[in-house]
Amino acid sequence: MKSRVKKDFYAELGQTIRLGRKRAGKSQEEAASFLGISFQQLQKYENGTNRIPMDRLLSLSKYLGIPHSEILGTGKMSSEQKNLRESLDSLSNREFQDFFEAWTQIKNREIRWKTLELIKSIAAFNS
Repeated sequence: MKSRVKKDFYAELGQTIRLGRKRAGKSQEEAASFLGISFQQLQKYENGTNRIPMDRLLSLSKYLGIPHSEILGTGKMSSEQKNLRESLDSLSNREFQDFFEAWTQIKNREIRWKTLELIKSIAAFNS
């Protein structure tokens, strides 16, 4: 049982790292270079395969602009954040990657806002 809890923790932590990296518009290569590791090692962290040392985790958190409480999951999530997390969890890995690659290419904040409103409208209509 203890092993499953650890596996779940590192898988969720890796997902948070990946989401934060994509949100920051950084590639695996860029983030790995910042940490002084290979991009394959970063992939292992993001997949939850390998544990990430705390000093690297905190450096990566700062580099990506993610609050420590968010990356460690110790902060309280708003209902909107919980809904977003559940929605992202339901996406396949490929859908997730495609969505965030496209999202990070939208640089105009107003267009992002309008896109988000459109997605919320579609979701409400589809419920």
